[in-house]
Amino acid sequence: VEVMIYKNPVNNPDCGGFGNQGAPLGNYFSFDQATFEAVFGSPIPEGGVKFKAIHYRGDDILYKGGFLVTPDGTTQETNIGLIRHPPAGRKDPVAAAGGFFEDGDHIAPLPLSVEVMVYKHPSNNPDYQG
Repeated sequence: VEVMIYKNPVNNPDCGGFGNQGAPLGNYFSFDQATFEAVFGSPIPEGGVKFKAIHYRGDDILYKGGFLVTPDGTTQETNIGLIRHPPAGRKDPVAAAGGFFEDGDHIAPLPLSVEVMVYKHPSNNPDYQG
């Protein structure tokens, strides 16, 4: 899923910069909700969802771990009034400094793990006492 830096209301002069108070630019990202739900396999619930994923920039893996995303229409009360957000997300726990996400980064589900076991058929096992 391709992500973009979520610039509104962070650093948006129209909101007085009060939206996500003190959140550095690049801590939050936005994305296409339909694509996200198709790739991750389920709708985003009203209160948001935490999940594990991989953060890519080009061919480089930048982070594997927790994320939090909220759906389109989530609202936030600020000192300038109620702000309606598009689908948005962040690292969980939140990144301490800005610049974590850049336009064009991708997040993807963690691959499923498979445990491989070796099974020796009794007829090929000299320890078999059958």
